[in-house]
Amino acid sequence: MRPSIEVVLASIKTNTADKLAKIPKGSPESLATFGLHTILTVAARDFDNAADRCFHEIKTLSKLLERGRTLAPEPLKERLQQSIAKVQENQDDLRVSCLEQKLDILRYALIELQTHLETSTTQQGDQLLSDTWHFLASSNKQREFFFKPW
Repeated sequence: MRPSIEVVLASIKTNTADKLAKIPKGSPESLATFGLHTILTVAARDFDNAADRCFHEIKTLSKLLERGRTLAPEPLKERLQQSIAKVQENQDDLRVSCLEQKLDILRYALIELQTHLETSTTQQGDQLLSDTWHFLASSNKQREFFFKPW
């Protein structure tokens, strides 16, 4: 029986944290160990919540694009619809690589929509652009990693 990825990452993180506590702060070895510990912490966090994060981003982006589809002119309206439909295919495939591919499709469509919305003169367009920027900011915030080295 092999251990799960979470168990392996947790074990290595604990070992590097223990090692870091015993090494003089600021030494080359402590900096290298701290770097490894930081990478492992990020990897463990991202591994644990990657599918959930992707799922929620797909759902939110799809809703934003659906709203944008009602405001977009042709042929943008059709491209947005195609992107939304493409993402709905293979909904049972929960591999992170598949979810990331779907997100890439939606992100590309969002860029096209944002470009259109930047010239919007309607209140709905301005609100959707604001909601889009809010989504992007909160999505980036989820990926931030704050860790005090000393």
